[in-house]
Amino acid sequence: MNEESKHKILKYINNEFLQKEKHFSYCSFPEESCSCIRKEIDYDTDLIRSGYVDSFDMVSVLVFVECVFNVKIPDRDASAENFASVNKIANLIEKYQ
Repeated sequence: MNEESKHKILKYINNEFLQKEKHFSYCSFPEESCSCIRKEIDYDTDLIRSGYVDSFDMVSVLVFVECVFNVKIPDRDASAENFASVNKIANLIEKYQ
């Protein structure tokens, strides 16, 4: 899959799920060194294990992918494993285009 398509997926995930993360007011660590602030992700970041995307978010990503890339992902392939990273999502899209 081309870089532009991967970038669309990455941008969607960044905008929908990462931008909402803020430093928690109850956190006692300084903001610049706190691990509760989510860092930038790349194409290989494990979105689920890292806590960026949960099962509900995965459904939103699936709908985004199907609409933007005009593909239908069968239920059997709508798994956490296939949505674990931008590269894996891109591979799945490529499989059904």
